[in-house]
Amino acid sequence: MSGLQRHRRRLGSLDCVVVDLAPQPTRAVILCHGFGAPGDDLVSLADALSRQTVDPYPRLRFVFPFAPLQPPELAPYGGRAWWNLNMAALLAAAQADSFEQLQESVPPGIELATEGLVSCVEATLKGLAELISETSDTQAELAAAGLADPGDAAEAASRSPRYVLGGFSQGAMLATHVALSGRVPPPDLLVQFSGTLICRSIWQAGLDAGRLSGTEVLQSHGTLDDILPFAAAQKLRHLVESHCKAHSFLPFTGPHTIPAEALASLAEKL
Repeated sequence: MSGLQRHRRRLGSLDCVVVDLAPQPTRAVILCHGFGAPGDDLVSLADALSRQTVDPYPRLRFVFPFAPLQPPELAPYGGRAWWNLNMAALLAAAQADSFEQLQESVPPGIELATEGLVSCVEATLKGLAELISETSDTQAELAAAGLADPGDAAEAASRSPRYVLGGFSQGAMLATHVALSGRVPPPDLLVQFSGTLICRSIWQAGLDAGRLSGTEVLQSHGTLDDILPFAAAQKLRHLVESHCKAHSFLPFTGPHTIPAEALASLAEKL
């Protein structure tokens, strides 16, 4: 990964790969993989994004949590799931353009997945807060010794952890569900790569409660997606865009994937 150090770590109840772009990161980027992918499927994005950020020395900590389930049909390939999916039913609904029932449904297992990701977010933010506290203590000591600007010490002491929450496909759905649950501080950026609308009533209630009012949303979706149809992504966009701080929707001509232009847009926001 071009010199970036990656570590396996338990954060909350989830195993994760953690990649720090700086010795003392102040912002976390938590990205959840999709259904059927191995837990480290998105780890290469840390390197790709680090090459494109506006800040040449971004103080970022990337966290890539592993979904807790390994369904028997996925286990031989290292595939994992946040909750079990009936892929045959999902593909049939996509082909028949009959996603309405799925958009209203609350998938069995999503609440257990939510508990896991909430614990991961909490542990990540706690770790960042401890690093920021250590930095502010060091700055204060240097300022007292006349070796640093007191203003730098005050700035360090006033920092609080910031974070991005998002994912791809099923991971994007879970990230949205957690952001709207009210169980974690609102992320400053919510990333929805090829996600879709589920749990409509629950999400609407979270949006009406203002849980994304201070959050920017980045959504991308392929017009040729044959797994989670583009039309369903547009419904997600219309549900969210008037309830968040800012909304960027990036349609692209392509299948169920993360395009280069979506990564470039995310890098700009980091």
